[in-house]
Amino acid sequence: NDILADREAGNIPESGSVSFFLNLYNAPHSQTLPRGMQLQIAPLTTPWQEGFGLDMDEYKDTVEPGDEGSTWFLANNAESWTTAGGDYSTGSYSYISLLRRGTENVSIDITQLVEAWISGSVLNYGLIVKMVDTQEPFDIVSNPSGSRQSYYIKKFFGRTSEFFFKRPTIEAKWDSAIKDDRGQMY
Repeated sequence: NDILADREAGNIPESGSVSFFLNLYNAPHSQTLPRGMQLQIAPLTTPWQEGFGLDMDEYKDTVEPGDEGSTWFLANNAESWTTAGGDYSTGSYSYISLLRRGTENVSIDITQLVEAWISGSVLNYGLIVKMVDTQEPFDIVSNPSGSRQSYYIKKFFGRTSEFFFKRPTIEAKWDSAIKDDRGQMY
């Protein structure tokens, strides 16, 4: 919504003159890192509730009755995902980023998707950031091609992190230089 408002106010150039990058920042931790991991970033196709709280230790994946939030199976406190883990598009707006060492930050060009959000041709329910299916854990129903073993944990700082400059962002980049031709003058 902020990007659309900035475009309408003339603070961000028209389509074709600007690139949009999703920036995610590595959150160091003591668990095993995902070396050689492929990260998939795709637009969610179902509205969901972000919820409150954080369970980065036990990963219980629960939402108490009446609370806001989503889980592996629920998009919100009353509605299930069509596909466990989240409903997302695998079409032209799906992006892959390779993490060779596992400690990398991610900066990936998502210009096509942001322009589709701005034009309204794709509904904006946010993004899913996940391992590709072959590296996600095996599940007979939702991911039969998944890995039978998983040893890694990858963490990024969240949007409410106390570290302001580590929060995920969508950054607009363009050449705003004002140039003249004084080098060509005689």
